[in-house]
Amino acid sequence: MKPEKLFTAAHSAERLLAVIDGLTPADSGGVFAWDGRARRALALRVLMRWRFVGPGGGAVAAARAVDTATDPAFRRMGLFTALTTRAVADLTSDGTCLIFNTPNASSLPGYLKLGWRVVAAWPLYVGVLRPLGLCVAPARGR
Repeated sequence: MKPEKLFTAAHSAERLLAVIDGLTPADSGGVFAWDGRARRALALRVLMRWRFVGPGGGAVAAARAVDTATDPAFRRMGLFTALTTRAVADLTSDGTCLIFNTPNASSLPGYLKLGWRVVAAWPLYVGVLRPLGLCVAPARGR
């Protein structure tokens, strides 16, 4: 595969489905929950590992909570809480000492319920990639 095609939507979906196809009921509870019968993923919890350089130059193991997806039929059943709690425990036992996040309005209440706290509010920056597109776009809707 050519490098420019590595992260296409089709390739990403194909790789994710390959991972899901290889999962067994024993894998449930790590980063995903599944029904154990129909090989139906009920929820997915993704955290990315990061390494920062500390003040003394040493590595600081960190993780960023990036995505959670839950099948709409299984929402409000505690899957977010269970998977996030498990992920934090696993990362902590692996030596991760910092977990950070930029939650949206839907996920923030869940994190606060788990004892996470807001440390700082980040400013929103917007970059306009095609300035002329801003002028032309409204005319298209007519």
